Amino acid sequence: MTSSRQLSNRTIRFLVIGGVFAAAAGIAGSRVHNTGALVLLRSLVFREASSPTQAAASAAEARTVAAVEHAFPGWSVAIFGQPTIRPERDGVVLDGDSAKPSGLFFKRKLNTEHVYRLKVQGAAQGILPALRLRLDNHPLTWHALPDGDTDMILPRSAEIEALIYADVAYSFNLRAIGVEPCPDCITDEILKKQVIAEAHVSPDDGPLVLARKLRNWTADAVVLGGESANMEATTKAVVRLSASQTYSEIFKPGLGGVSCAGFAAFYQKVLEIFGLTSFTIDIGYDNKSSLTHVTTILVLGPSDDRQYYIFDPTFSGAYVKDGKAVDVLRLLKGEKAEFRTAPMSRRVLIPHAQLERFLSDNAAAHSQAVCDRESPIPNTTECHGFVDSAAYNRIMMARVMAENGFSRDQDFILGLMQHGVIGVLASPLDPQAHVPFLQQLAELGIAIPKL
Repeated sequence: MTSSRQLSNRTIRFLVIGGVFAAAAGIAGSRVHNTGALVLLRSLVFREASSPTQAAASAAEARTVAAVEHAFPGWSVAIFGQPTIRPERDGVVLDGDSAKPSGLFFKRKLNTEHVYRLKVQGAAQGILPALRLRLDNHPLTWHALPDGDTDMILPRSAEIEALIYADVAYSFNLRAIGVEPCPDCITDEILKKQVIAEAHVSPDDGPLVLARKLRNWTADAVVLGGESANMEATTKAVVRLSASQTYSEIFKPGLGGVSCAGFAAFYQKVLEIFGLTSFTIDIGYDNKSSLTHVTTILVLGPSDDRQYYIFDPTFSGAYVKDGKAVDVLRLLKGEKAEFRTAPMSRRVLIPHAQLERFLSDNAAAHSQAVCDRESPIPNTTECHGFVDSAAYNRIMMARVMAENGFSRDQDFILGLMQHGVIGVLASPLDPQAHVPFLQQLAELGIAIPKL
């Protein structure tokens, strides 16, 4: 049995990147900060009734559990903490205070021959609760409930345990929670097989070669651009959902695009599928200008001898010297290397109002895009064959670079990193992998988030 003290000591860090990831990873509202830790809950602590008062409370709890199970058939329900639970015509209302975490557990069996979708529908007044999932013996995962809802594809499992909870005061109307078979859905396991075939991945590939092949596949698979609200929603989906779901339901059908933040976060998840540790890092000018970039740092080696490599999916490039990738810390200390890019052929979503400007910039930068398709998104053109080159980036960023005194001849990624780190999206495989890297940046006089 896990003690209350053990419960409260389990933490996971989210470092905010440009506000977008804060909203996407906004678990239990105010508990996501640049350096804050979110209290995670391991299991429900049961106490045996030992007095008439406790027996009455236990009977009342049993009646409440029965009512919730009636409202949401198929689930075995348990109460976590001491929430106030009120039945409503469309579900139940969970109210919790700031004294201790509280919520509801939902548990049920699944058929491992099927892929399922988990759908949650609800509405909150103020802070939204978090969703914690346990699938068989897999590691626990935490998910935000944007606008109170989620619709996610689950990996194949025999059992699911879902905990809806918060560790701050909240009020949440849970209207629906269910799982349904999805014969056409793909999982990360299925996507991995597809990537292996399309990226020509070999069992003999070392980690640097594998990361390069996965980066090049990502550079073409992810869709760039779109209207700003669509880009923000898609980036949030990339952070919240599995790589397989965002690829199959958003990028492949061309229903959403992203900028560098979405590319880096998606690539991090692809690397994770293949067992490679990385973190996503936001670098540049933290002055509300757009002179920033989000890229991916691949982490190799044991904890006492780490190497850190920039593998950038937006430009499909890495820093190379004599044919070998160079550790970014060596680059920041002055070692010279070439930022070598791979060929790409990318889809871009361009709102009609911006198409004339895009075509002009595309021609000036020789970016090769052909814009001859209407997107499924209204008032949007889909271009294809686009190359996101350094020349195109200089055209797009020319004004903001000049305003901030950033030389056009300066290396874009290293120059922004030397200016400062705005935030990090930690690795699920090794949540502390970024910490020594940031500490070494600080020793070089580079501004970092407070640790």
